[in-house]
Amino acid sequence: MSPRLLGLAAVMLLAAAAAQAAELRLRARVVVDANVVTLDDVLDDAVAARAPELRLRARVVVDANVVTLGDVLDGAASAADAVVARAPEPGQRMIIGVPQIYAVARASGLDWRPLHGLDRVIVQRASRRIAPADIEDRLLLALADIVPGKNLRVELSNRVQEFHLPTDMDAAALDVENLAYDPRNGRFSVTLVASGGSSRTLRTKVIGRAFEVIEAPVLLQSVRRGEVIGEDDIDWIEVRADRLPATVITDPADLIGRTPRRTLRPGEPIRAGDVRIPIVVAKGSSVTMTYRTPAMVLAAPGRALEDGAMGETIRVLNSQTKVVVEATVSGSSLVTVAGLGAPPRLDARVAGANQR
Repeated sequence: MSPRLLGLAAVMLLAAAAAQAAELRLRARVVVDANVVTLDDVLDDAVAARAPELRLRARVVVDANVVTLGDVLDGAASAADAVVARAPEPGQRMIIGVPQIYAVARASGLDWRPLHGLDRVIVQRASRRIAPADIEDRLLLALADIVPGKNLRVELSNRVQEFHLPTDMDAAALDVENLAYDPRNGRFSVTLVASGGSSRTLRTKVIGRAFEVIEAPVLLQSVRRGEVIGEDDIDWIEVRADRLPATVITDPADLIGRTPRRTLRPGEPIRAGDVRIPIVVAKGSSVTMTYRTPAMVLAAPGRALEDGAMGETIRVLNSQTKVVVEATVSGSSLVTVAGLGAPPRLDARVAGANQR
């Protein structure tokens, strides 16, 4: 018998044995293109009859509350639903050792042995993430009915970074229970409850403080003494009402048109005493002092002894008599002495008494 016939005979013997073992049908006549004859050529459904290739995954993400062989093994087929372990909490992860997976696979009838090099599988639980801002909004809704103030904020003490729900649970299902509030210090405690879907109810305790905030005008950039604050220089920040001094300016009208008494830095609350109406008469500058009555106007030269804004009362030295009087700033380099009682000692010319 030729070697070629011997080779075909061996293939047929193998095919017959495989067909009997897997209950497959042996083909009586085949046509091949290659220079070899395989079991796929002579047996119907030989490919489907092969044992599936089982491959362990190094990292998986699951939605359910259990981890199955189908999650960690490719090709687990009929044993895919066999439970390997309980899944971690939503958003968390866990590690499953390969020996545990091997034991479940053997118990489920899978002929599989793990390859060397991979000794564990990392399992991540999928989740629906609720950000801290969303948690704070939910708390504000619950606190609005019992906490005074129009513009409330909350500050969480236990630093809840985020809240993870199972993927089959609606974020709108997040509810509030056991709310307790202390009006003396604004502290509160509450339990966040998430339920619904096929997952168990989740509870997380949150503690913090609720407080009212006020918007205060601040400067966008530094403004030096003598510069006038304009509308374009104003920005806004939120300040806790319980930490805001009574002297801090909250109305921008009290800033616009004013000038700082000292250089003011941007972004900081401004006290009423930090600004003033712009100086019209500077300390040490020469001024004209006037005294008015219905019948006459007296004028005399003087020197301002202090800065003065429009309408402010300052001390002025009469340059001729060396007498110090109090006068009201009425314009640039102009001050007016009060017109009640006898005229002050201006010792100056009568400006207008002899007007014709």
